[in-house]
Amino acid sequence: MPRTARRTMIAAVLALTGLLAACSGAEEPAGPASPTPSAAATPSPSPSPSPSAEPEIPKPERPAAMDKHDADGAAAAAEYFLSLYKYTKATGDTAEWEEMSHRACTFCQTVLERSSEIRKKDLTIDGGDVTSRLFQTYQRDALTGIYPLDLEVTQQASTTIFPDGSVESSAEKVVAIMRVEMGLRKGSWVVVTVAPAPEN
Repeated sequence: MPRTARRTMIAAVLALTGLLAACSGAEEPAGPASPTPSAAATPSPSPSPSPSAEPEIPKPERPAAMDKHDADGAAAAAEYFLSLYKYTKATGDTAEWEEMSHRACTFCQTVLERSSEIRKKDLTIDGGDVTSRLFQTYQRDALTGIYPLDLEVTQQASTTIFPDGSVESSAEKVVAIMRVEMGLRKGSWVVVTVAPAPEN
């Protein structure tokens, strides 16, 4: 691979890592604001429209392939974990993300910290959906039992917004190859590492 192309790929991968860790997801609003009662003495001839509720974000469906304790199961679990990214940030439901995160996974912890920050600051994030597809599998490490996988991860453009409507940050769409390492803990898949894939 030419050096210039390689530098471009590295930059894209590092950018994606930063976006996944800090800029994606959305905080679910506490609920639609109650309409302020009108101070007018004369009632309005037509009722004011009720505020539209924000669409709920459904929890991704857990694939049955995750029950397999092989490379296929590891790949299904990795893709499912990344599919939980937007849901976790948007709903504040971090239970399954935490359950699937190994204590050594720095990326996993960073996402939880950012999710907490989003809730505390009452931020909303428009866009930033994350999707992934299996790019390459590797042999299971006999010593650690870890299954290394490479996934092509796509994160859509996003804008992070303060409650007053001002922009906290924004990010462009990024596509990059990420290395995800999966292990088994008491028969359940956990994510040990999410990081830029090493160069060949």
